[in-house]
Amino acid sequence: MSLKTLPEIQAKQNKNISFDPRQDALDHYQTDKPIVAQSGDVLLLYGVVGDDWSDTPVTPQAVAEFLKGKGDITVSINSPGGNYFDGIAIYNLLRAHPHKITVQVIGDAASAASVIAMAGDNILMGEGAFMMIHNCWGVVVGNRADLAESIELMEQLDNAMTKLYVAQSGKDEAEIAAMMDAETWLNADEAVECGLATGHLHTKADKQPDPSQARHKAKAQIESALRAQGLSRSQSRQILKNYQTDTTPRADVGFSSVKPRADWQTLSNQLSDLFKD
Repeated sequence: MSLKTLPEIQAKQNKNISFDPRQDALDHYQTDKPIVAQSGDVLLLYGVVGDDWSDTPVTPQAVAEFLKGKGDITVSINSPGGNYFDGIAIYNLLRAHPHKITVQVIGDAASAASVIAMAGDNILMGEGAFMMIHNCWGVVVGNRADLAESIELMEQLDNAMTKLYVAQSGKDEAEIAAMMDAETWLNADEAVECGLATGHLHTKADKQPDPSQARHKAKAQIESALRAQGLSRSQSRQILKNYQTDTTPRADVGFSSVKPRADWQTLSNQLSDLFKD
């Protein structure tokens, strides 16, 4: 099982009803990436769920094949949704995976794709990403008995999804049901705030700023501090040059209390303390 307790979704399928992504979800969705791809321990779900007219559909079979022999995995999602039963099947496959699952929503996780996202131990929303939850939507063909059966089926699916979103968010069923009735689109901040996501997806640039840019900014702060004390630009830059090349304090330039350090930000902080009075 997954590292967290997740509800199982069960529902019988009705041959008279066809589930497809809503047009507004398709209009919102933009990508030219492969629908399903495998890259090490990262499962990419980019495209329509259960799309049977595509050459590379997002299918439970592809996900099951990917999961064979895998440990901790990352599931990257950009999808407008699609077939609910395929989405539910993928969710249950991920739910049964006995290792940690990190879901990254890099674009949309709409409709059935939001169901898949709920299988994550961590659900991270990228910048500009959206999650959409709503009542199941489909086209029904048949007589009045078929229509009545389809209504019952869709009610079962809506109830199951409600419980799934409640389990993740901790919100009341009535509140989640109202959000589904309204077809709610949530940006990254909103998804995290309401509990349907656990955090934001940070890029490498967010975690590891360019060291050269950081040094340049610190050096500019130092020069500004020195100029504010009445030193000329050439004097200020000479101090910076001495700090960069020397390993001992430069008493002759009036800053014997400043000890050289390995990084520019340290000197910037030291000079700020020195000049704060």
